[in-house]
Amino acid sequence: MTQSNQAKTPFEEWIAAHANDSNITDNAKDILVKLADKGLPTRRTETYKYTDLKALLKKAPKTINPLIDVASLEQIIAGNAVQEATQIIVANGNLIQANEAKGIVVSTRAPSALPNLPEGTETDTALLLASSLASQEISLNINSDAANAEKPIEIILIGSGDDALITNKLAIEVSGDQSPEIIMTYLTSANPTIFSFVECHAKSGEVSIIKRQKQGAQSAHFETFVMSQTSDATLKVNQLNLGAHTVRNGLYSCFNGEATAHLDLSGVTIANEKAHIDTTLVVDHAVANCTSEERFKNAIGGQAKSVFQGKIIVQPDAQKTDARMMCQSLLLSEDASVDVKPELEIFADDVQCGHGATIGEMDEDLLFYLKSRGLPEKDAKRMLILAFLSENLEELEEGIVKSTLQQDIDDYLNIIIA
Repeated sequence: MTQSNQAKTPFEEWIAAHANDSNITDNAKDILVKLADKGLPTRRTETYKYTDLKALLKKAPKTINPLIDVASLEQIIAGNAVQEATQIIVANGNLIQANEAKGIVVSTRAPSALPNLPEGTETDTALLLASSLASQEISLNINSDAANAEKPIEIILIGSGDDALITNKLAIEVSGDQSPEIIMTYLTSANPTIFSFVECHAKSGEVSIIKRQKQGAQSAHFETFVMSQTSDATLKVNQLNLGAHTVRNGLYSCFNGEATAHLDLSGVTIANEKAHIDTTLVVDHAVANCTSEERFKNAIGGQAKSVFQGKIIVQPDAQKTDARMMCQSLLLSEDASVDVKPELEIFADDVQCGHGATIGEMDEDLLFYLKSRGLPEKDAKRMLILAFLSENLEELEEGIVKSTLQQDIDDYLNIIIA
């Protein structure tokens, strides 16, 4: 039986019905018709092998991108924003506030057709849903006139609504020689399902993007992050996953043009109870002399599950490539689980590439040692977990952003450690 012949879930029926909405563009309608016919991906779809969308997304949304009042926004943001940052607030897919500065331009427009995408992403269901159902397309452009690149830029993406579907479409372009630090903070109230499509084009300089996923435990989060680099640009992307019951982070990078660009991807995930956190990434080296490094660490407790699917592709013309990938996971309970699938596809001969993965439990001898020195068991566990995870934050510059992430992790561990 083909997927299209299987019984449709209420969510799939909602997609089919929404394709007839007179308010959406012809391009969006075409995408939704194809999605409705194909159905949501199941375990038979290789890229969704560990995250069965058809099984996870059964319930039809009650609403899509509903309006949200100012008082609710302030309540959600309170205590969660990065201090001293230039803030851009997006609520339920719509730009609410943009504090612009010289060389930093924020704009909106009606959602456009899909751009040229890395191979394999043009049929990605999460990307297509976010793009076709977005209320507006939000662009952040940072050019050489940027006067305050030393001040972090925080994009706060809020999702709110009972059984609401929230869609974000965001494009980030950096063309100056500045070294901006951009934070994307995801916050929620109630139990929305969020789909986001984020494009990032790094044309020069050193760009740092930090994702803080702090959604509520009843929400779901699906983000597709597509990166491209030209010239000698350095792009650093660090992800922190601390919330939501279901998460899928799709990371896709492509090196374009003769260059010596560098990509640094890292992530920290802490999951508990029955959370499902999936990180799927593809780094495509299409040109020579570029480097990439991927480092991900997971601390998984309760009955939670972590998934890591990572692939490095080195094309025939990508000589002198240096690419490394590592995923390390710490199991905090007997019922926690981790699936890891690292891959290399190398079609060039003058390269240095490697990948690895480790899965282990907390060192009982170290735990006993700390307890014997008078530390309560909860504090001893927290110290060991922090020591394991902190390596992936070391590359961040000292300052308010790094200290905020460290506090986020500390606060979350205090909640989940028994």
